[in-house]
Amino acid sequence: AVPLVKMWLGLIFGVFLIFVAFQMVFKAIRAKPVKASAKVDPAFEKAFLKDRRRILLGLALSFFGGIASGLLGVGGGVVLVPVLCYALSFPIYFSIPTSMFIMIFTSIFGASNHFQQGNVNALYAVYLGLGSIAGAQVGVYISGKLSSRSLSFVFAAMLVVASVNMILKSLHYI
Repeated sequence: AVPLVKMWLGLIFGVFLIFVAFQMVFKAIRAKPVKASAKVDPAFEKAFLKDRRRILLGLALSFFGGIASGLLGVGGGVVLVPVLCYALSFPIYFSIPTSMFIMIFTSIFGASNHFQQGNVNALYAVYLGLGSIAGAQVGVYISGKLSSRSLSFVFAAMLVVASVNMILKSLHYI
């Protein structure tokens, strides 16, 4: 029964993320491109912190996103960036780094739980971690050169790839 539930959740979530990716593309096409190196507007932060509904919505969606991420094995950014962009109205060029910052805490707690359960191969983690750190630096540099429109297109393309991968893994259970 569990593989069947996981299969359906993976299929539904994968299709949903493809829909989200296309919505991101359509929104980016309609929006005025903004240089991705723009700084966080203090007025935006202040307005966000005053809006309790958006904060509660963000907490609820990130909670369910965390469940989906843990259950389906998708990265937190796949879930968090769309939540930040659509539910909380963050611009794409703030959503991506904000989700990366959020994932620091998620990763620390999740990794420590897995480490305690003996599920971590420390040697692989070190090697792959070094590659990830280097790749993240390159990604930050490249994203700083892109407009918000281009960044949305790149993220949407990666979202489609992750979604198709999730759908194919789910079909494996059939």
